[in-house]
Amino acid sequence: MKNKTLIIPMALTLAFTIGACTPTVKEEATNVKDTIKETSSSQQYTLDELSQYNGQNGNKAYVAYKGIVYDVTHIKEWKDGKHKGQNAGTDLTKTFSNSPHGDSIFQSAKIVGKIK
Repeated sequence: MKNKTLIIPMALTLAFTIGACTPTVKEEATNVKDTIKETSSSQQYTLDELSQYNGQNGNKAYVAYKGIVYDVTHIKEWKDGKHKGQNAGTDLTKTFSNSPHGDSIFQSAKIVGKIK
């Protein structure tokens, strides 16, 4: 009987230890997302450099929001670098901070860097 009493707590201890060391899916997703953001955002742009990415004449369309630069070239709402009176190649932090959609508009955009 003593051996059984010792085996059960050891098995439970092992199960809890393994469970504690294994990250959850949510934790893994967060870590991957942070890694992608960190890797993608290593490029830095001045506002003058950002202005070259205006979506005109074959240029890519980049916008900045809260210090992060996003590529909106392939988002249909940014056709030719324009979206509801806003232009690509600019920092939209003040403008989009007051918009009804806020950060959600950039979920489908690739992060290409950050503002210097």
